[in-house]
Amino acid sequence: MFYPASGSEQINRCVTFNYGENVWTTSSLARTSYLDQSVFELPYATAYDKTALPNFPIQGITNKYGASTYYEHEKGTDQVNSSGTTSINAYIQSGDFDISATRDITGQSTGMADFRGDGEFIMSMRRFVPDFKVLTGNSKITLLLNDYPSGTATSSPLGPFTITSSTDKVDTRARGRLLSIKIENDAVGETWRYGTLRVDARPDGRR
Repeated sequence: MFYPASGSEQINRCVTFNYGENVWTTSSLARTSYLDQSVFELPYATAYDKTALPNFPIQGITNKYGASTYYEHEKGTDQVNSSGTTSINAYIQSGDFDISATRDITGQSTGMADFRGDGEFIMSMRRFVPDFKVLTGNSKITLLLNDYPSGTATSSPLGPFTITSSTDKVDTRARGRLLSIKIENDAVGETWRYGTLRVDARPDGRR
């Protein structure tokens, strides 16, 4: 659903409902009109810009009334128009996760990580194995580390990590009480679909 934000005279926001996860997501995608895939093979939309100059060849036309851009969605990996090709930057980021030490039946620590933890231990992640189901071009993975919930997360020392289709594993030297993972693309010709993240992590002290 598209709508105008407070103070805007034009539609400049949208809200999306995910039926699979039963959650709402808001976005700054501006579309004045939109036709989903039905009559046509792909979705089509327009976006109005009150200061734009139309480039349709009409004699004497000015930017007094602005102009609309006509979009064909879900085609290729980039935004292509008369001014060139630009990337469609995107990312997903997990919530924070932390660990405790798994214990045996006698209550002794096994040295293995339990990812249902409560932040009892600082976590040391030695490496991770990326699992892209689809990867065109490169992708970038950032490990965001934090020692306290109220702190500011920062990238691990060796990151961000550029992932290619030939990347088997990545050595990280990441250490923190809380860790979240950000996967993104920021260049032309890039698209991806992620699978399951596999990490080599273990408890590394309580301080």
